[in-house]
Amino acid sequence: MDLCGKSLVVVGGTGEIGRVLVRALAERGARPRVIGRNTVQLEQVARFAERTARLDLRDSFAARRALAEVTDDAGCDGLLLCAGRVAFAETGKLPAPLVRELFEVNLLGAISVIEAALPLIRTPGVVAALTGAVVRTRPARMAHYVAAKAGLSAYLDVLRREHRRRGLLVVDAQPPHVETGFACRAIYGSPPALPAGISASEVAERLLDAISEDQPVVQWPLPATMRAGRLAS
Repeated sequence: MDLCGKSLVVVGGTGEIGRVLVRALAERGARPRVIGRNTVQLEQVARFAERTARLDLRDSFAARRALAEVTDDAGCDGLLLCAGRVAFAETGKLPAPLVRELFEVNLLGAISVIEAALPLIRTPGVVAALTGAVVRTRPARMAHYVAAKAGLSAYLDVLRREHRRRGLLVVDAQPPHVETGFACRAIYGSPPALPAGISASEVAERLLDAISEDQPVVQWPLPATMRAGRLAS
């Protein structure tokens, strides 16, 4: 897909990766529309976006309203999803409300906003999401986060097969640890010692390159410790 002139909705556009992604889209001539949870960051990213709307992914019924706000019901060329929450705890140790929150944000909320966007996406279009290297490495003390992200990855795979004839490109981006402070903002627990991560800019550029080149899965080489399943993404 040629990104120039395309209207693309970025969900999670107020996060560290999301803000970089919005700027990268604008630099490539795209017309980003931003949906995010942080009102202050929405105001700051607005200079790169044509429209903005607030959305908490735990509120699945609000997805259609937020999409209508940023598209003005005129449709769009794609949806890029880079929102998430993380927690660190052994199985059986994470409080049930937080388990529910991880699945509401990372899986159920993600699916809700994707399915709300599908009727709005013009052909050919794109749906892209960041799932992370954890779908391959499955590190300890992250069972619930891994299960949610792996579920999203599986959903994207089926979505790709079901909508291939329609001309919908579905991209599953699986970056390793990214230097954004995401792990340090966990809703529970503390992250393990992490190796030097890649930059948010690298993630954004690789994702946009994949969309431009019609590449369905984006993976990075993993450090030996991550291949052993000991570290988080």
